[in-house]
Amino acid sequence: QTHGIATAFQLLDRMVEEKASASQSNAGRSLHISYVHAILKTWKFVFRKQQQNHSKGPASSPATLLLPSQILSKLDDHQTKCLASPLYTPNVATYSLLLDGAAHAPMPSERIDFSERLLERLIERSATDLSLQPTIVTFSSVINAHAQSGNGAKAEALYDRMMEMRRTDPQRWHASLKPNHIVVSAVINAWAKAGNAVKAQEWLQRMYVESMQDPAMRPNVFVFNTVLSAYSTSQTDLAYQLLRKMTELADTQQLDVRPTVVSYNCVLNCHVRSGDAAAADALWDEMLEQSVIPNEITCTTMIKIIRKSRVGDRRQRMRKVVNYMEQQGIPQNTFIWNALRET
Repeated sequence: QTHGIATAFQLLDRMVEEKASASQSNAGRSLHISYVHAILKTWKFVFRKQQQNHSKGPASSPATLLLPSQILSKLDDHQTKCLASPLYTPNVATYSLLLDGAAHAPMPSERIDFSERLLERLIERSATDLSLQPTIVTFSSVINAHAQSGNGAKAEALYDRMMEMRRTDPQRWHASLKPNHIVVSAVINAWAKAGNAVKAQEWLQRMYVESMQDPAMRPNVFVFNTVLSAYSTSQTDLAYQLLRKMTELADTQQLDVRPTVVSYNCVLNCHVRSGDAAAADALWDEMLEQSVIPNEITCTTMIKIIRKSRVGDRRQRMRKVVNYMEQQGIPQNTFIWNALRET
């Protein structure tokens, strides 16, 4: 796929050169922007996959994709070469795809600086070209860039700026910047990654209240799990409260947020530091009662808790978890076997 994307951009370059050489006679082909979007969508998918794999460790060295700033330079160069008769005309969707990919770039210069500069450029140029007017998708991508950096303050500030633009110039911005659960989820994710569970919870509560009037703001289980993950390092009581709230909202059919294995894993993680094996056992039993199937993360976390605990039957407790893994066909990792040997 990486080589295919490079070939697609090379083909675009060649088509631009042909168009530019034929521009004097007003000849040459044109290209619908949807073809460029197809290339960018594929680039975005592969680019994000590469960053995810890179974060897991340098297992391999795949061919390097163009960076967001390099693609923007290429798009600008294409427009400059065919100024009189463009091969294609980028619009806000073009740049939003680029911003969405940039949100996952590993370097701050490509993730934050690039995203902020491109957003400002779109806001400025859209004053005279409505096809470049940023939408809620555009802002969501830039807020997500701040979320990936764990900068809750900047994510919230950008959201507030967006809402201020909508208030001060409703004729221009009211429809295109209508907030939804995606953009608010990005703000919540930013605060969660910043380790500020209180702010994440405040935004979740705000989202829930607004969803009473606007279904587009309805939070889903992924948003609740994001807040749970912020609680999972130290705030055990609040994590349990939120888990119980999720069950209550699901039981009363107010929201489809019944706890998943991810939800329980977040709460289970609260007990790793304390080594509270009894609490972990109770949560494990609750999962099974609720027909939530433990996964590899659940089992590994249980072993960590038992290992840290001071209970006398640690090996028997660990063996119980390992037996469950064998019955369910869950792979056993090196950490688990080392823990068994140690006890």
